[in-house]
Amino acid sequence: MKRPFPEAFRIGGIKEIQKVCHSISALLLWSLLLLFSAGLVAQTTITRDYNPGGNGFEDENGWEIINTGTNQSFDCNQSNFDFVDPPDAPTNINLPDGTYEVRAFDAAGDGWDSGALTITQGGATLCNAVTLSSGGGTINSCPGPSGGGTVICTFMIGIPACSITNVVIDNPRCGNDNNDFNTDEAIVDVTFDVIGGSGNYNTLIEPDGDPNTYFGGIQGGLATDGTVTISALVNPATTAPGTNVQITVVDQDNQVCQAGPFNYTVQSCPECPPVGDLVITEIMQNPSAVADGSGEWIELYNAGNEVINLIGFILSDNGIDEHVIDQNVLVQPGEYVVLGNNDDMATNGGVMVDYEYSDFFLSNSDDEVIISCPSAEIDRVEYDGGTDFPDPTGASMQLSSDNLGDDNNDGANWCTSVAAYGDGDLGTPGAANESCCAIGDDDEDPTFGVAVGALNCGETFQVVTSMDYVYTTEPPSSSSSTGQNCWSGIRFRTPQLMDNCGIDSISITFAAAAGSTPTDLEDDLSLSAGSGDFAAGQMDFNLVLPAPSFQFYSSAAGVPATTEVTYMIFDESGNSASCSVFIEVTDDQSPEAICVATDTVFLDASGMGTVVAADLDSGSSDNCSTASLNFNASTPTQNANSVLALGNGNDGESIAFDPVSGDMYHASGISDGDQYFEPIDLDNLTVGANLAPGNTWPAGLTQEVVGMVYYPPLNGFVAMDRSQNIALVETDGTFTFLSTFEGTNSFGYVRGYAIAGNIIYGVDAGNSQLVGFDPTTGTIVSDVPVTIDGVEITAGSTGLTTDPITGVSYIIYKDGSSGRALGTIDLTTGIGAQIGNTGLRFSGLSFDDEGNLYGISGDGATPPETLFIFEGNSTLAPTRTFDCEDITFEEATTNDTPISVPVTVSDEAGNMTACTVQITVRDTIDPVLVCVSDTTIALDAMGNATLDPVGLIISTTDNCMVTDTNAFVQNYDCSDIGSFTFQNIVVIFDSNEQGAQGVGCTVSITVSDPLGACNQPPVAVCRDFTVFADEDCMASIVADSLDGGSFDPDGDPITFSVNTEGPFTLGDTVLILTVSDGILSDTCTSTVTVLDTTPPTLECSDITVALDSNGMAMIENDTALDTLFDNCDMDPSGPFT
Repeated sequence: MKRPFPEAFRIGGIKEIQKVCHSISALLLWSLLLLFSAGLVAQTTITRDYNPGGNGFEDENGWEIINTGTNQSFDCNQSNFDFVDPPDAPTNINLPDGTYEVRAFDAAGDGWDSGALTITQGGATLCNAVTLSSGGGTINSCPGPSGGGTVICTFMIGIPACSITNVVIDNPRCGNDNNDFNTDEAIVDVTFDVIGGSGNYNTLIEPDGDPNTYFGGIQGGLATDGTVTISALVNPATTAPGTNVQITVVDQDNQVCQAGPFNYTVQSCPECPPVGDLVITEIMQNPSAVADGSGEWIELYNAGNEVINLIGFILSDNGIDEHVIDQNVLVQPGEYVVLGNNDDMATNGGVMVDYEYSDFFLSNSDDEVIISCPSAEIDRVEYDGGTDFPDPTGASMQLSSDNLGDDNNDGANWCTSVAAYGDGDLGTPGAANESCCAIGDDDEDPTFGVAVGALNCGETFQVVTSMDYVYTTEPPSSSSSTGQNCWSGIRFRTPQLMDNCGIDSISITFAAAAGSTPTDLEDDLSLSAGSGDFAAGQMDFNLVLPAPSFQFYSSAAGVPATTEVTYMIFDESGNSASCSVFIEVTDDQSPEAICVATDTVFLDASGMGTVVAADLDSGSSDNCSTASLNFNASTPTQNANSVLALGNGNDGESIAFDPVSGDMYHASGISDGDQYFEPIDLDNLTVGANLAPGNTWPAGLTQEVVGMVYYPPLNGFVAMDRSQNIALVETDGTFTFLSTFEGTNSFGYVRGYAIAGNIIYGVDAGNSQLVGFDPTTGTIVSDVPVTIDGVEITAGSTGLTTDPITGVSYIIYKDGSSGRALGTIDLTTGIGAQIGNTGLRFSGLSFDDEGNLYGISGDGATPPETLFIFEGNSTLAPTRTFDCEDITFEEATTNDTPISVPVTVSDEAGNMTACTVQITVRDTIDPVLVCVSDTTIALDAMGNATLDPVGLIISTTDNCMVTDTNAFVQNYDCSDIGSFTFQNIVVIFDSNEQGAQGVGCTVSITVSDPLGACNQPPVAVCRDFTVFADEDCMASIVADSLDGGSFDPDGDPITFSVNTEGPFTLGDTVLILTVSDGILSDTCTSTVTVLDTTPPTLECSDITVALDSNGMAMIENDTALDTLFDNCDMDPSGPFT
């Protein structure tokens, strides 16, 4: 800064006025003298070249030379200002002595084009190639000062030189009111040494860019050479503070003293600056190099755009210390001043003090420094002895250079100085402070702020798994997420990260919030300035986290799961702060339903068969939890009851339920001039205001709305008209065009909508095709025929909707009559089953959120445009039981037609979808038939008999019902006499059993002829027979042993008898055998031969024999025989050997 003289210059009011008047008189006197003597002064020839280098003026632009003392005009050629064509050569002109100005003119007022000027005198240059290239624009002319023009050069001819040196412009002060605040005038002293002047010096003050404006000055000084001090008066009301002016010194001959002019910036008079413009930036309260009484000081900084003069300001504390600054102390913008209790650098520790105060003392512990002007407090610092502020000894406490714009009464923005000055204490008096961050003195924790387009501290962002989000703007954008997953991808921005020294690193952790169970968590993340993740030293910023998107998971338990994202930020000093944001994820994605294509149910002995829905699973899955399968325990019936007559036309095409408001919305067409879009309060059964007045809704839907459904991904209704335009319609009637359905007119038009995932399904009104399409693009993704109970529907369909309770879809289709039939349908395959004929021409269907099914009657219906509710609603059960009524085999046609059974697949979050299984119900348990085991049939006198097998049945039973009995009457005669087994003599049938042959019983039957109507005698056939004698030499026989093949022609049983059975002796005996059937008999003869086959019996004893002299002995053959016996010979005899 430019430092003022230490002593203020004060001017009394009367004296100042006299100087001003004196100056004015002197100027007038010299002007008159110059005018009087103009004709007596010697003439001097000068040469002027208006076209040096061919750069003269053109297009009515020109020059003029004026004597400033006499205002006489020279060289004015108003009729020809064009000095270019042809080029003018240098010319001479005679001028009397005096001071001259060269002015440029713009006679046409169209601005300068170009121009240059050189003026010389005897080879000496007076004006050297002065050039203009722009400006002008105001019409002016010559001759004389009244014509205006722009002064571009001054020179003198024939006036003795006035030379000044050692010029000092200083000691600015305010007018005549003792430096009071808010005065208008500003005074500055001009001190110089002069040689060759004529005395009575004055100042000419020329604001930059306008040399013709003279503010004059105060005449004064000496009449001879020497040191002169004169005062210049500047009126800030005309020349604003901060304006650069030129101060030219002239003598009483109006001769400009050479070595000028001198530049000076006009200062402002003392006034109270805005709070924040004057800042206390450094305090030395406890020096070490000198005593406190000699070396305390305070530094102030001008943070504004204007010069601040401290004269009249007050330095104080909260106690009794107070000092009023009584000198001009100028603080330039962006500069510092030091106020101290001692301005002697030899004794104050080496501090250059700009102003020495008294009666103000700085406590070494805690104290206040307050700067005020008479009307307001400007700034204060209340240091606290180390609690928040530094408490150094031998060093100043300094406001960090990084925090000049922050609260300087916050100790966190201050630190202890480390730079040495003067005699060894530390500080930066009068100079910019150090950065507390740069010197490592930072104990301030980072903080978090609010950022636009960011998820800020403490906030919770609620999302669903079917959508991905970009949270870098407000509001965040979203898009559909494809694929089965339990997470939502989110790209987001951090809160505002703030630190006085700059953020060094960021730690981001992901954890389950209290009571939350996400299925997974993202990996923790670390960012740092050193790794280039963000610029080092950033103190106030936010950033989009670097991953393309983070995955935030829902819960497998079905409840929304919240992930807590915790930011921990650190600065280079290790100070930290943390905050958390929360991502709550709800699973809104339905499971993928995959069921077996077919299944067979076998009825048990009680005629019942149970199917477990889970057993029909063929790989169903869910993005988050386990998919569970259930059946519809009950379903809506085909019977519907009128609940509300809308009464606004006969074209009630569509209804759709809004799950947000709980209202049903009705959209009618415009083909009959009755376009409506209106909410229906289902609780009170009232109709709200029409949101499509004047048949103008919705713009772009060229014909009637034929289908409408609430579409969660877009938070509104998706509707289509007959021209296949697809639109998003919000509940207030706001319309947004989405796409055009890509199907050709062969589809007719697609109406009645149901949703599976992000795909909308509709049925074709002309041919009952089931079409799936993406509403945002109009692209068809599936196209299958509608088949109900095995029959393809070709007459068309008018309604389609999905039950929110079971996930089962229902269809209204044309059954060939004037009415409509209600059925279930699989959105993937188009296969369904009829529930029943409604008897009414329904044009639209929709469920509410409680599983109640509503329909609206369409054109041609009686009554038209009436809201109906169907009887019954859906409930779920894990099993379904079939009975004999469900048997799929038809006896009349022998067809086995399966039943289309929808199976609801749901997850823990309550999302659901459905698949359809073709179930065949079979009865494979045979009926039970109990008959007698055997029976006898007697022929009559004619040899005939008849048997009715029904009489053989004891009982029949079946798990369902015996529908038929086959028992054919049997006739018997003499050829059937006897016993035999009859299989399946009786057969019963269960006609529902596919391919059954019936169940029969087997009976043993005996046919008898008790009256002999069919009897013939037996035929006796004998044989000879040999027997062996017993121990008594006798033998006996039985009669049938003599039978050699006797038989009865009738098959009657026969008996045998003989005239005698014995006993017989050895040898042959002829016998007579009689064969009888009980009635008749026959005989034959047989020879019986008795043989002795028993040997005699001998008993012997031991004997002793003596040898003779020859060594020999002789015995008889029977010598040893004691007993001899035979059964047939009582006296047996030898020979014996």
